[in-house]
This record gives sequence, structure tokens and C-alpha cells, in this order.
Amino acid sequence: MSAITKLFVVLHVIMSMLLTAGLVVFVNRVEAFSQANQRFVEDLKVERGLRSNLESTVAQLESDKQSIRQVYEGRLAVSRGQIEERDATVSQLQGEIAKQDQTIRIQVAANETANEAVQVATATQQTLEGQLAAIRADAAETEQQLLEATTELADSRSVVAVMKRQLRQALEEVEYLNGELQRASLEQDQQGPQGGRVATTRGDRGGAGPAPVATTPITGEIRDRRTIGGVEYATISIGSKDNVSEGMQFYVVDRDRGEYLGKLIVDAVEDEEASGRLQGRNIDQVRQGHEVRTQLSES
Repeated sequence: MSAITKLFVVLHVIMSMLLTAGLVVFVNRVEAFSQANQRFVEDLKVERGLRSNLESTVAQLESDKQSIRQVYEGRLAVSRGQIEERDATVSQLQGEIAKQDQTIRIQVAANETANEAVQVATATQQTLEGQLAAIRADAAETEQQLLEATTELADSRSVVAVMKRQLRQALEEVEYLNGELQRASLEQDQQGPQGGRVATTRGDRGGAGPAPVATTPITGEIRDRRTIGGVEYATISIGSKDNVSEGMQFYVVDRDRGEYLGKLIVDAVEDEEASGRLQGRNIDQVRQGHEVRTQLSES
């Protein structure tokens, strides 16, 4: 074998070895590339899944946003309607208060000649005007609360209920004022310019005339309350020693809250206590310790 042939054989072996090494490297790189590509495809699938989930979440949140907006718009519309209703109620109450003011002025002007009646009427009017002022204050407070009605609807209903109860009490006190003026006129006709502590007695009435009226204030308190035969009765802490007589009328008042609760008509009198029937819309609120008086206004 010649030297050239040997050289070619050696070169052929070297090239074969280089080719084999290149093929190994190429195969390894192709396999690594395939694995990297597979991982990339899997990561891409995960990313697409996450994107799909995010898009679904965004769509759900947008739907929830629209639903919540519709709910609150509906509530706002209901609240506005209720505010308008309460505005109408407040206007009606203010009109009734104005009518009561006019009625009081007419009553006072019509009875100017009865000095004692005028004094009682004036004192009662002052009390009533104070209560009317309280009602107006409550009305102003109610108007303020109506502005917050979107979140405080339950409280506004309570305020309106309190105003209605106070209005009923004011009407009852006006009725009492009319009765006082009529009784004062009757006293003046029967007694002339001089009067005793009680304008009439049961004997004078013959059992059918007007109830005895104390010309000087008599004040006591409720000792107990009971129901007999479906009728509410109460015992008071004053009796004949305090010039209390059968048939006399007392007004029951809750001094702590400044509320008029009803009337007590005396049926039985002892030296240091008396008992009688309770009358009025709020007698279920009468409790031990509540004050009774012959005049609503304190002189």
C-alpha cells in the first residue's frame, strides 16, 4: 500500500470520526430543542387557560357590577318616593298646626271677659304653644332625616309615628282647653265674682250636672293600676284631705317624657287616697309614679 493510500485511509477515518461526533451533537441538540419546544407549548396552553379564566372573571364582575347598579338604582327610586310621601305628610301636619294656632287665638279672644278662664287658657295656650313648637322642631328634624332616608327609612317611620302621637295629644289638650273655658264660664255664672276651692259639688249637680272642678291646682301620683271587668282603674295618692271629691277629673301626665296620657274620673274617695276610672287613648302607658293633676298647665 502506498503512502498516499495510507494518508487517504487516515483522513477517511478522521472524517468519519468527525462526522459521527457531529451527528451525535446534532441529535442531542435536536432532542433538547424538541423538549424545550414541548415545554413552551405546555406553558402556552397554561397561559391561554389563565387568560380564559381571567376573561371569564372580568365578564362575571362586569355582570355583577350591572346587577348591583340596577338594585341600588331601584332602591334609590323607592327612597325618593318615600321622601316625597313624607314631605306631603309634613306639609299636612304643618297645615293642621296652623289651624290649631288659629283655633286657640279665637278661643282666647272669645273669652276675654272671664278672668280666671283667660288665665287658665293663657297658661294652657303657652303649654300648647310649647308643644306645637316641639312638634315643629320634630318636623324640622324629620325633614333633615328625610335627606338621609336612603339608609335610615326605619328611623324616619318612627319619627313620623311620634309626630302623629304628639299631634293627637295636642288635639286632646285643645279639647281640654275648650272644656276648661266652658266650665269657667259656668263657674262665673253660678258663683259670681267670689268662688270656693271647688266650683260645684255632687249635691249641687244632683248626680247629673258637670263634674266638680278644683279652682286651685291639686297634684298627686298614681299608686297602682288594675283592670276590673275590662275597665282600667287606678289609685292616686291624694284624698278628701286634699279636697278631692267624687266625680272630680284628673289629668295623667308622664313628666319624664312631657306627655299627656289620659284622664282619671274619681269614683271613690278616702282620707289619703282616691280611686277612679282611666280614660284616653294612651292609658295602657299609665304606670305607678305618673303624675295626676287637675290642670294640665302648672301655675
